[in-house]
Amino acid sequence: VATATRTGSIMSAVAESMSTDDAWKLMSGVPETDGQSIGQLNPELLQSVAHSMSPYAADLGGADQPDKPGFDIAGWADPTDNGHLAGSSNVFAALNTDEEAGTEFTKNAYAAMLAKESEYAQDPYASNAANSLSTAGRLQGLVDKGLLLSTQDEFHDVAEQNKEMYERKAAAYGALTAVGGEALGKVPGGSYVNTMISAGGDPLKEAIIGKEPEPEEQATLAGPNWNKHYYSILNATPELPAELVNDKEYGWAFDGQGKLLPWEEAQARIANNIERGGDYDTMFNRLGRHDDGHGTRITQGYNDVVRNNG
Repeated sequence: VATATRTGSIMSAVAESMSTDDAWKLMSGVPETDGQSIGQLNPELLQSVAHSMSPYAADLGGADQPDKPGFDIAGWADPTDNGHLAGSSNVFAALNTDEEAGTEFTKNAYAAMLAKESEYAQDPYASNAANSLSTAGRLQGLVDKGLLLSTQDEFHDVAEQNKEMYERKAAAYGALTAVGGEALGKVPGGSYVNTMISAGGDPLKEAIIGKEPEPEEQATLAGPNWNKHYYSILNATPELPAELVNDKEYGWAFDGQGKLLPWEEAQARIANNIERGGDYDTMFNRLGRHDDGHGTRITQGYNDVVRNNG
């Protein structure tokens, strides 16, 4: 415990030193280097930092991990104390100034995000279940915001920025799924991640990394496809409420045994009624403790992080 606490304290201090706007300005354009970033100047060092920081990705998203003591985000991860997590965003941005370091760290941030979504799916009625959704949303926002900041610094053509963000997210998600189910299941929290990947399939991948951008698209944060997130969480839930499964309004989404249809098959059923595509949102809102506003927690967490007004 003492060793783990020391390690957590060290990495917390490293993250804090990277978290300010002044630090990001310095790290993204080191003086007297012709504007080079820390990742360009010393990629090996940054890769080492990314590897050591990865176990604390969930902490940067606002979660408390009792099994990883010593990492304290108070005062610097969210300096404005409004959920924007500007300090954490700068850490994500700095670690993405090298592609390999960014892939390693983003991979682990995705794993932490999927674990939180899976925790919710396993018991949406738990007293703290909504907190898992908030953390998942914030982690998705931190990945997107960090990649936007780092690619805007490195690339000046907006089409190149968009392409780079997509490719880096795809590489990180690919690295996560390449670990393999059995091996991933042996990692702490890995069984939760496996559950989400299996339940979500390609729709979940597309929800996280987005569609490959067209050359003329602008480098902006388009945001995840939340319906595909909701579908994946619903599909990972061991037992959906009977009143939801039996509701004729959603008959198009289920098979004869009350199981959710594969995404593509369900979309084919509603091809002539696009409005029904939003029903996964409605169905998701019927899970869990409604007094906690579960249905909006994941999107609110994301929006808090990526908004531009601080």
